[in-house]
Amino acid sequence: MTIPIVQTGVQSTLSVTTATAVALTMPGTTGTRIQPSHCIINVVGASIRWTAFGTAPTATIGILVLAGGNIEFMDGEINYQNIISLFRAIGISGTATLDVAFFGGG
Repeated sequence: MTIPIVQTGVQSTLSVTTATAVALTMPGTTGTRIQPSHCIINVVGASIRWTAFGTAPTATIGILVLAGGNIEFMDGEINYQNIISLFRAIGISGTATLDVAFFGGG
């Protein structure tokens, strides 16, 4: 039986600068809330680079996402919990903001 994907939380206005890579803060499991296994990340204001393998990105290492772009871990056949927990982002120049919607199920 497939479990439907439902939104489990948000993280708004996570500041991403050129100084230090930042991680996402996943919502905890409380009551009927399930651990996030999917997410959509909107990059606002400046470009970033990201990694999800345990090593922090730099201004030249990691996957580039331009300001206004999205990062989506939403395939219903895949559980992205590990990738989401290892996700790190750093700014290229200036300060970016990440707005994140977390989802569970699938």
